[in-house]
Amino acid sequence: MVLNNNSMKYLLLFSLLFLNTFILSAQIDSKINKQLIYVSLGKPIFTTGYSSKTDYCVSLNYQNRFSKSFALEGFYTFANSNNFPSFFDNPVELDTYLRSQIDFDIFSNSLWAKISVHSIGAKIHYAFINNDKWFFSFNLSGGVFFSKSSDHLLESWGTDSEGRILRYTNSIRKGNISGLFYEPSLQLQRTFRQQYLIGLKLGAHLIRETDNMTVENAPVLPIYYNLSLLLGKHF
Repeated sequence: MVLNNNSMKYLLLFSLLFLNTFILSAQIDSKINKQLIYVSLGKPIFTTGYSSKTDYCVSLNYQNRFSKSFALEGFYTFANSNNFPSFFDNPVELDTYLRSQIDFDIFSNSLWAKISVHSIGAKIHYAFINNDKWFFSFNLSGGVFFSKSSDHLLESWGTDSEGRILRYTNSIRKGNISGLFYEPSLQLQRTFRQQYLIGLKLGAHLIRETDNMTVENAPVLPIYYNLSLLLGKHF
């Protein structure tokens, strides 16, 4: 294969950047411990559009900043979303609510779903800033997820001439799926007193979709965006 001048320039630039990264990695001299453990608390936003004020995401993480430019991390994350109304399990109250709607409102006001997602994986950080106070990185993680979800399906309804609900049929779809996920994110951490940290992470939990990811098996897909607060300690 023959490289043209532009290709040679890009190859040389990449080689210089690659070499510079490892030179900086070899020069790391930090006053703080490079290993840390932290928890993150966030609010996931699922791409399905279902959401509630009680949605949350919590994660336990172990990070090792083994060089100036790179860090490795292992983690477990649990995300939960549920916008079913509190009266849903009461047949009388549910029937009263649905019959109180007017025409198409019965459909738009009964779009309820819930999902829980367990994710276990590892990530690698590329640090743009890594010193005794600040750590700012782009990172990419991957691993396996297990999710359980359900949603409320309004199948049909009938109204009178004024739009009042006379009849309806509804059901609940439930499903469990598992598979592979990946998550690109940006992460900012601030160390104080040389051992404690606080930070923010903005990421997207994405999945490798397969043939079994239909509405019957997965009423809600485990795809969400998340902004998290990080709290932890170096050791």
